[in-house]
Amino acid sequence: MSRTLLRSAALVLALGAATTAAAADYSYDYVEGGFGEITDGDGLFVNGSHDVAPNIALAGGVFLGNTDPSSSDVTMLEFGGVYHQPLKSNLGFNAGLKVLHVNVDAGRWGSRDDTGLVASAGLRFRVQPKIELEGDVKYLTNDFLHDGLGAQVDGRFYLDQRFSVAAGVAVDTELDGLFVALRYNL
Repeated sequence: MSRTLLRSAALVLALGAATTAAAADYSYDYVEGGFGEITDGDGLFVNGSHDVAPNIALAGGVFLGNTDPSSSDVTMLEFGGVYHQPLKSNLGFNAGLKVLHVNVDAGRWGSRDDTGLVASAGLRFRVQPKIELEGDVKYLTNDFLHDGLGAQVDGRFYLDQRFSVAAGVAVDTELDGLFVALRYNL
């Protein structure tokens, strides 16, 4: 009986250590690239984040896409800050504020652009050491995108400590539809 109890305690401690180690590597130092949909189009994106102080990161990205009916080129540039805080060993909170510049080039019909803000709040939940769920709610102010609330959710699978892949769906955010991404943690 005491051996079973000791083995059980050792297993619980090992699982606890694995969960804590997994949560400790919630990285906000990364570069990510992927493919995503926008309203009436799709394109490629690259974004990243880098901690500049405890729980504070600078974040930014670029999206280059094309819309279908009008064959307009769309460029989105985004830059701002993110606050992140672990809530539990496998749960983290983040909130951000970014400036978003969108340029739509319709060729012979001209080019237009608008600059607005993106405010977000979200959670990261480590289901298992290699599987993470992420979700956030965003408020956008940009004339070319949905002006108001949007949401984004994805599932992330860690290939190892540095590389992970994600697939998800965004509704009325910078992206608007399905997306896939490959992330490298620095």
